[in-house]
Amino acid sequence: MWTEEKIIDLIHEVCGTDFEIDLNEKLVRYAISSLQIMKIVGRLRKCGKKVTFADLMENQTVSAWHNLLCDEDEKENKKENEKNFSLDDHEPFELTDVQYAYLIGRENEQPMGGVDCHAYYEFKNNNIDVEKLKNAWKKLHEIHAALRTVFQNGMQRVTDAIYPDTFKVYHFYGASAEESFLKLREKLSHRQLDIENGETAGLSLCLFDDYNIVCLDFALIVADVKSIQILLRDLAKLYCGNELASDNWNNRNFIERNKSERADEEKKAEAYWKKRVDAIPLRPELPLAKKPASISYPRYTHYTDVISSENWEKICSKANASGATAAMALLTAYAQVISRWSAEKKFLINVPLFDRPVDVSGSENAVADFTTLLLTSHNFENTVDFSQKLIETSDNFINDMHYASFSGVKVQRLLQKSHQGERDFAPVVFACNIGLDFVDDQFEKSIGEIGYMVSQTPQVWIDCQLFERKGELHVSWDVCDELFPEGMPQSMFDTYIAYLIKLAVSENWNAVLTPDVPEKSVRKTIAETIAEYPKNPHSLIEGLIRNAVENPEKIALRCEDSEITYIELYKKSEKLAETLREKGAAGNPVVLKIARGMNQIVTIYGILLAGAFYVPCSYNQPLKRIEKIIHSVGAKLIVTENTEDFAELSVDAVDVNAALNGWEAVTYKEIAVNPDSSAYIIMTSGSTGEPKGVEVSHKSAMNTIIDVCSRNKVEGDFISISAIDFDLSVYDIFASAWLGATLNILNEENAKDADSWLTLMMKNNVKVWNSVPVLADMLFTAIENRKEFPPLKNIMLSGDWVTANLVQKIHRDMPECRIIAMGGATEASIWSNAYIVGEIPDIMVNIPYGKALSGQIYRIVDKNGNDCPDWVSGELLIGGYGVAKCYRNDYEKTSQKFTDENGFRWYHTGDMGRFWRDGTIEFLGRADYQVKVKGHRIELSEIESVMSKHPKIERCVASLAEENGMKYIRFYYTGEEVSKIQLHEYAESLLPKYMVPERWMYLENMPLSSNGKIDRKSLPEIKSEESSKNEDFANDEERKLAEIWKSILEVNTVSRNSDYFELGGNSLNATRLIYKIKEDFGVRLKISTIFRCSQLSAMALKLK
Repeated sequence: MWTEEKIIDLIHEVCGTDFEIDLNEKLVRYAISSLQIMKIVGRLRKCGKKVTFADLMENQTVSAWHNLLCDEDEKENKKENEKNFSLDDHEPFELTDVQYAYLIGRENEQPMGGVDCHAYYEFKNNNIDVEKLKNAWKKLHEIHAALRTVFQNGMQRVTDAIYPDTFKVYHFYGASAEESFLKLREKLSHRQLDIENGETAGLSLCLFDDYNIVCLDFALIVADVKSIQILLRDLAKLYCGNELASDNWNNRNFIERNKSERADEEKKAEAYWKKRVDAIPLRPELPLAKKPASISYPRYTHYTDVISSENWEKICSKANASGATAAMALLTAYAQVISRWSAEKKFLINVPLFDRPVDVSGSENAVADFTTLLLTSHNFENTVDFSQKLIETSDNFINDMHYASFSGVKVQRLLQKSHQGERDFAPVVFACNIGLDFVDDQFEKSIGEIGYMVSQTPQVWIDCQLFERKGELHVSWDVCDELFPEGMPQSMFDTYIAYLIKLAVSENWNAVLTPDVPEKSVRKTIAETIAEYPKNPHSLIEGLIRNAVENPEKIALRCEDSEITYIELYKKSEKLAETLREKGAAGNPVVLKIARGMNQIVTIYGILLAGAFYVPCSYNQPLKRIEKIIHSVGAKLIVTENTEDFAELSVDAVDVNAALNGWEAVTYKEIAVNPDSSAYIIMTSGSTGEPKGVEVSHKSAMNTIIDVCSRNKVEGDFISISAIDFDLSVYDIFASAWLGATLNILNEENAKDADSWLTLMMKNNVKVWNSVPVLADMLFTAIENRKEFPPLKNIMLSGDWVTANLVQKIHRDMPECRIIAMGGATEASIWSNAYIVGEIPDIMVNIPYGKALSGQIYRIVDKNGNDCPDWVSGELLIGGYGVAKCYRNDYEKTSQKFTDENGFRWYHTGDMGRFWRDGTIEFLGRADYQVKVKGHRIELSEIESVMSKHPKIERCVASLAEENGMKYIRFYYTGEEVSKIQLHEYAESLLPKYMVPERWMYLENMPLSSNGKIDRKSLPEIKSEESSKNEDFANDEERKLAEIWKSILEVNTVSRNSDYFELGGNSLNATRLIYKIKEDFGVRLKISTIFRCSQLSAMALKLK
């Protein structure tokens, strides 16, 4: 009978303690570790109690343990109720799930394959006996059968023979000793052992002039971390002359016994995970420099640091006080750090568990891989106290531990079925080995102290490992560096170390604690931004007024064959202003609807000279829309050429032509406009269908205009391409006047005619172009056709993706022309960033944003408002001098999109971007363009970027559509028409299968909005085609193979174009497939062939 006193005695015996224990106090508060609880589980199971680690962790008091154990019936004769296994482990037997994953993952053809799951260690000493070490190494192989295991045909077996030449001696002398040793380290630390023939470990003794290094490496398919500790312990004992008996461990018996005893438990666990599978998140969305599929033979970098015994003790104490173990605190902190670099805040972390059978005799000295995997889910979408997040992590972990008998490998197979085409579900690993001294004192004294170490696991991106040694916490990360942007793994690791120290010294875990991401000096600071603010702000009318005085006869505007000078422009504008002043326009919004031409610009200046601010409407704007705009901004005046149109509206309509009568008589008078006052309102579309008016001051717009002119050395005459209700026009109108240049204006007839633009530019010597990329593309199409090259010096592109294809076209036709790619928002005064485009690398698809303009600053934040580290995508926030005043008369929307932090104003753009290491901003598209399809988070812009590289595609758009409740991706393109099969094959060669569009459409031209951007809402529907199911197989091989697939995958329909893995295939049933193919066709395929030729028709070709 397990009384409470007997339980307390067991705790003291296992933990080596004698303190008083409260029956109802959580045991973790007494600093009882996870490892000690595992030992208690082992003792209880030996006594016939079928309790698990999760049971004891869930019921963490002596009283709860007593109730739990009372529910269990004692088994007086446990052995009688067990199946006895006496199987020959020299015969082939099954692998565990994890072993099988290691075996498949090491295949050369696998993404991030070509390496073993392998650990490499170096131990330094000053004196070693070579022969004694060699003999100890040989005996170690003799007493541990795991080191003599052979892996063939997806099975394992033990041999009596020891793999030859696993002990080697190297001599390093002279000046080149270190360089030569480092070459050997590189070779040994990442090698593939010959496990097919029984090579599972190696010892290389490196002799230097005054010291030695013992290099040991192990295939982890035969030994988990505890097993390696046993091997190191026994190696030291054998080296020191101790006699050791064989461990007599029969791994085949263990695997069969485990499978038999846990059959019912595993069924329950399988049901649990199947029920949860649709809610399980996927891997962290970390920034990648390469796609994992492009990496063969990955190399791992070892990052390591030590948490002092003082700080480690504080972490343990605070974790216990919070009601959790130190291991859970370390996992919570690790997940928090990962979340700072993850674009997706819900993700999986892969936690290896060492499922050593503590209740089986001899297991304490057994060498084998007892690893199983638990996929732990983490959610950082909301910010909570650290202690709350710790308890949440701990509770979830303990709950999932009840179902750990269905391993994480099998859970990933379930995920593969529900996320077809996806790979790498849990490549971020957390391996906690606290409570386990990796090497003991005897080993250190006789063989050496550990120095360098590194491990790697196929398909793993980051592997965090934690050990205790002499009271300190040793933290190591093994990272596939080439997968990530340069410097990112080091920053992540440094952040984790710093965060653990922060947790140690923090007085209160009942507070929001977050990892502090290393600050990068290349990012502009708020102080630097404020220092760039102009000392003497300007207004938009200053260019006109200055040139009317200093260059009165200079041509200001030109339209077709007409032109007016600066003094004439001033007089006309002032004449209109007089009328507007009389009507009380000053300080108020004035709407204008004027056809393209001279009067449009005159009206804009007239409104500003009157002390009002202009609200432009495009000439073809529907009357109902204009009515909405008038109501939205609260306008009482509209300037137009047709006052009759507005007779029914509650607005005073001013006839521009009538108001200009007698303009010649106007005389110059000095007019000043307060730069702080509003200059214009640009309307943007609202999600509710109601237009929003962005109200911008004179000083904000002029700050942008002056900076862009200055930094780009803009000079020469302009052409006004953009409509006045698009804020690119603000630059054209007022920059040309600021520089005293001529603005060439289009009319309504030639506004969309690229051929007319080119003619005008050639005739009038235009030097400055400013437009969205699509319109520039139209211009250069005309240039290519006519072989005429305008004298452009500056081409400014913004408002949409600036593609590498367009830039290359401009460079080819006009190599002397300066290309400036810019970005920003209407809400931040035209532009906020610029990038001078030089030579672009072949791999670049879209031109980056560049860096912030003068007096402006960017932040990139995650969903919780935290600043993102370099390379991590988040929402772009714009701050500084250019930020607009508000959305006119819309307090609610203004408060949502414009925020003040410490007295500094920010606009939340809704655009996604990231910082490069040098401070350059990369634009990643609208947050709205990040969609989820079949559980996958997809950036439509990535599909567009990849497909735009196709030689026959000029412009393209990917969009999300839905039919019968199913979401899918459709794709539109211009250029030359390509067959859908070719497009599909091209996409499949460059994109994951879940990102390949399902429907395709060729268009002569993309639908454009009035601003010249692609109008996604006007894209036509792509009707579903009755696609052939390809049930007619090409030959008997395909037909017979299809039947095998149906049997193994338990599906009813297979076509010749079906994909094995999309139908639910995985590495485990791929082995069954190999044997079935061998039986039916007499051909033995490699597992790598199944992965490489996963389409049925392609696989069938390998059977001939």
